[in-house]
Amino acid sequence: MKRSKGGNIIFGLVTATLILFISLMVKGTVYSMERPSSKGVILDGYTQSLENDYRREVKEVLEKAGFRNAGIMLSVVVDSDAMRDYTLHINHRKLSDESENGTERREMLIHELEQIKAPLEDSTVSVVFSY
Repeated sequence: MKRSKGGNIIFGLVTATLILFISLMVKGTVYSMERPSSKGVILDGYTQSLENDYRREVKEVLEKAGFRNAGIMLSVVVDSDAMRDYTLHINHRKLSDESENGTERREMLIHELEQIKAPLEDSTVSVVFSY
Protein backbone atom coordinates (compact mmCIF):
# COMPACT_ATOMS: atom_id res chain seq x y z
CA MET A 1 0.00 0.00 0.00
CA LYS A 2 1.60 3.20 -1.21
CA ARG A 3 0.94 6.61 0.31
CA SER A 4 0.83 9.77 -1.67
CA LYS A 5 3.24 12.61 -0.98
CA GLY A 6 0.42 14.67 0.53
CA GLY A 7 -0.54 11.80 2.86
CA ASN A 8 3.06 11.44 4.05
CA ILE A 9 3.29 15.15 4.78
CA ILE A 10 0.05 15.15 6.78
CA PHE A 11 1.15 12.01 8.66
CA GLY A 12 4.49 13.67 9.52
CA LEU A 13 2.81 16.86 10.71
CA VAL A 14 0.34 14.99 12.90
CA THR A 15 3.15 12.86 14.37
CA ALA A 16 5.31 15.93 15.08
CA THR A 17 2.35 17.74 16.69
CA LEU A 18 1.60 14.77 18.95
CA ILE A 19 5.25 14.47 20.02
CA LEU A 20 5.39 18.19 20.80
CA PHE A 21 2.15 18.00 22.79
CA ILE A 22 3.32 15.00 24.83
CA SER A 23 6.70 16.59 25.58
CA LEU A 24 5.00 19.80 26.79
CA MET A 25 2.69 17.78 29.05
CA VAL A 26 5.64 15.92 30.60
CA LYS A 27 7.57 19.17 31.05
CA GLY A 28 4.55 20.81 32.72
CA THR A 29 4.18 17.90 35.12
CA VAL A 30 7.85 18.07 36.13
CA TYR A 31 7.69 21.84 36.65
CA SER A 32 4.54 21.63 38.73
CA MET A 33 6.26 19.20 41.10
CA GLU A 34 9.14 21.64 41.63
CA ARG A 35 7.07 24.82 41.84
CA PRO A 36 6.65 26.46 45.25
CA SER A 37 3.21 26.51 46.82
CA SER A 38 0.98 29.55 46.36
CA LYS A 39 2.70 31.36 49.23
CA GLY A 40 6.22 30.75 47.91
CA VAL A 41 7.12 28.03 50.40
CA ILE A 42 8.55 24.79 49.13
CA LEU A 43 7.43 21.83 51.19
CA ASP A 44 10.62 19.91 51.43
CA GLY A 45 11.22 16.50 52.90
CA TYR A 46 12.70 18.01 56.05
CA THR A 47 9.53 19.95 56.92
CA GLN A 48 7.34 16.95 56.18
CA SER A 49 9.58 14.79 58.35
CA LEU A 50 9.26 17.23 61.27
CA GLU A 51 5.48 17.29 60.88
CA ASN A 52 5.34 13.47 60.81
CA ASP A 53 7.49 13.30 63.95
CA TYR A 54 5.14 15.76 65.66
CA ARG A 55 2.10 13.64 64.74
CA ARG A 56 3.87 10.54 66.10
CA GLU A 57 4.61 12.27 69.42
CA VAL A 58 1.00 13.47 69.69
CA LYS A 59 -0.24 9.92 69.09
CA GLU A 60 2.03 8.64 71.88
CA VAL A 61 0.73 11.27 74.35
CA LEU A 62 -2.87 10.47 73.43
CA GLU A 63 -2.33 6.73 73.89
CA LYS A 64 -0.74 7.28 77.31
CA ALA A 65 -3.70 9.50 78.28
CA GLY A 66 -6.21 6.77 77.39
CA PHE A 67 -7.25 8.01 73.94
CA ARG A 68 -5.87 5.05 72.04
CA ASN A 69 -7.92 5.29 68.86
CA ALA A 70 -8.07 9.08 68.68
CA GLY A 71 -8.13 10.59 65.24
CA ILE A 72 -5.68 13.40 64.66
CA MET A 73 -5.31 15.82 61.81
CA LEU A 74 -2.63 18.48 61.57
CA SER A 75 -3.58 21.33 59.28
CA VAL A 76 -1.29 24.22 58.41
CA VAL A 77 -1.78 27.81 57.31
CA VAL A 78 1.19 29.58 55.75
CA ASP A 79 1.00 33.36 55.92
CA SER A 80 2.64 35.88 53.59
CA ASP A 81 5.85 35.86 55.65
CA ALA A 82 6.12 32.07 55.24
CA MET A 83 5.25 31.59 58.92
CA ARG A 84 3.40 28.36 59.61
CA ASP A 85 0.44 28.17 62.01
CA TYR A 86 -0.73 24.65 62.78
CA THR A 87 -4.09 23.47 64.05
CA LEU A 88 -4.16 20.05 65.68
CA HIS A 89 -7.63 18.49 65.48
CA ILE A 90 -8.21 15.61 67.91
CA ASN A 91 -11.32 13.48 67.59
CA HIS A 92 -12.37 10.95 70.25
CA ARG A 93 -15.68 10.02 71.87
CA LYS A 94 -14.28 10.32 75.41
CA LEU A 95 -13.60 14.01 74.78
CA SER A 96 -17.35 14.71 74.69
CA ASP A 97 -17.67 14.38 78.49
CA GLU A 98 -18.98 17.79 79.63
CA SER A 99 -18.66 17.06 83.34
CA GLU A 100 -16.02 18.68 85.52
CA ASN A 101 -13.91 15.53 85.24
CA GLY A 102 -14.04 15.73 81.43
CA THR A 103 -13.04 19.39 81.47
CA GLU A 104 -10.09 18.66 83.75
CA ARG A 105 -9.06 15.78 81.51
CA ARG A 106 -9.08 18.00 78.41
CA GLU A 107 -7.11 20.73 80.19
CA MET A 108 -4.54 18.18 81.36
CA LEU A 109 -4.30 16.82 77.82
CA ILE A 110 -3.76 20.32 76.41
CA HIS A 111 -1.01 20.89 78.97
CA GLU A 112 0.72 17.65 77.95
CA LEU A 113 0.40 18.47 74.25
CA GLU A 114 1.90 21.93 74.82
CA GLN A 115 5.05 20.21 76.11
CA ILE A 116 5.67 18.77 72.65
CA LYS A 117 7.90 21.02 70.57
CA ALA A 118 6.13 22.53 67.54
CA PRO A 119 7.25 21.16 64.17
CA LEU A 120 9.17 24.34 63.27
CA GLU A 121 10.85 26.92 65.50
CA ASP A 122 8.66 29.94 64.76
CA SER A 123 5.41 28.05 64.27
CA THR A 124 2.40 27.93 66.58
CA VAL A 125 0.07 25.03 67.31
CA SER A 126 -3.57 25.35 68.36
CA VAL A 127 -5.50 22.35 69.67
CA VAL A 128 -9.12 21.70 68.75
CA PHE A 129 -11.16 18.84 70.23
CA SER A 130 -13.94 17.16 68.26
CA TYR A 131 -16.44 14.71 69.63
